[in-house]
Amino acid sequence: MKWKSLAVYGLILLILAGFYYYVDVYKRKEKEKAELQARKVFDFSPDKISEVRVVRSDGKTVKLVKEEKGWVIREPLQAAADDASVKGLLNVMADLEADRWIDVKGGEAGQYGLDRPNLVIEAVDSEGKHVLSVGIKNPAETHYYARVGESKRVFLMSASRWNILNKDVYDLRRKELAVFQNDDVEAITVSWADGGSVEVKKESDKWFSPQEPDVKIKSSKVENVIDQIRWLRARKFLDELTGGEDGEGSLLSKYGLDKPEVKVDVLLQGGKKIRIAFAEPEEGSNTELVAYSSDLGSIVNTDRDVLGELPKTLHDLEDRSLFTWQEESVGRLVWKKKERSVEITRAEDDKWKVSVNGGKSEELEEGWRIRSVFWDLEDLEYEKELKPVPSLPAEPLYGLTFFDTDKEELARWIWNELPAEEEEKESPERVVTLWVVKGEKVEKAVEVKASLLGDIVDKLDNTVKDLEKDEKKEENR
Repeated sequence: MKWKSLAVYGLILLILAGFYYYVDVYKRKEKEKAELQARKVFDFSPDKISEVRVVRSDGKTVKLVKEEKGWVIREPLQAAADDASVKGLLNVMADLEADRWIDVKGGEAGQYGLDRPNLVIEAVDSEGKHVLSVGIKNPAETHYYARVGESKRVFLMSASRWNILNKDVYDLRRKELAVFQNDDVEAITVSWADGGSVEVKKESDKWFSPQEPDVKIKSSKVENVIDQIRWLRARKFLDELTGGEDGEGSLLSKYGLDKPEVKVDVLLQGGKKIRIAFAEPEEGSNTELVAYSSDLGSIVNTDRDVLGELPKTLHDLEDRSLFTWQEESVGRLVWKKKERSVEITRAEDDKWKVSVNGGKSEELEEGWRIRSVFWDLEDLEYEKELKPVPSLPAEPLYGLTFFDTDKEELARWIWNELPAEEEEKESPERVVTLWVVKGEKVEKAVEVKASLLGDIVDKLDNTVKDLEKDEKKEENR
């Protein structure tokens, strides 16, 4: 029967296809797997390693031990290790592949620099020691000669692995001056040498000043201070306070840290306290400070930019925002500049429409322009509130009115002429008076930096100018 013949042919075809898959695909994968395994240098899991010893060509040794809380350095000093650096070293060592194997005889190790290796790394787990010795570079300088333990087989290791493996004690030790999570901070005190002090505490996820509880604190400013402390790193280790801050007064005095420029006290959940003190280096520096951290237990050099981020008075942490609404709650803005009035209205799909002097409402293609204005509005803060409130100008030159999505007026900002650009360059801290009005009531009058208001004015003006250019292009088509 014809169909029986077809069935036989089909079966033969399936057998041939299976044979092809076995020979060409499965066998090829098995061969690739075997080749990869042959290139593999070590067979250990980095997570199982409990001890590491790094010996460099100068004879200096770093010994690290894995404890419950992470890696620590035991030689040449007692210090916390940088977990990421240790894990990176072990991961690279565990993943090493030989680009080529070389069989050597008893006395030939010296020609590869392996009689006095540039680097030896010992990694210990429950199975024993895994030892890597690295000698000299090959003539092409693309690889290093290396071997496992005292093996008679040398392999070529990619030179790109050298910098990750060749670590000294500075590379492997912890450099963070303080280790904590932002959410764990309960209080911060910043104390300056001139006697000034700023203290804030957290209660129900809100920050307040115990000395001036009526002052509204801006959480993002406090978070920035916390971030600056948490991001501090040691550039150089100068001394170790093995006996603690109280027992090493003379050592602190040596670096001017007994009378620091500023000190920061951080109180964490559970009662843990961290103190970081900063002083000017004896030789002077435009980029560095001397610092002591009770959490790190070391005197170090660190980045001096932190001084500009620490509050000198409570005013620096006060919430002086003028724009106090969520961006999405604003449905319309009316921008008045002298004789021109611009209405910016929220449309569907988070788009905006713009109308100039009551004209036709045009959709703004570049919605990011309005978002950029909102970002500046959210960052805008006044310098001080004016009391008593000065009289409103009879004919204000600038005005910005905010409406919610239900078309209810939220507030109206009024101010007069901004200084000319040349004047602003001469006096960048110049301020202008801005009145906050709701309905017929003046809620407050404040001083605002002219440069910040000028940025907002420029963005609004440029949005209108670009829209008018687009309209002219359409007319000329």
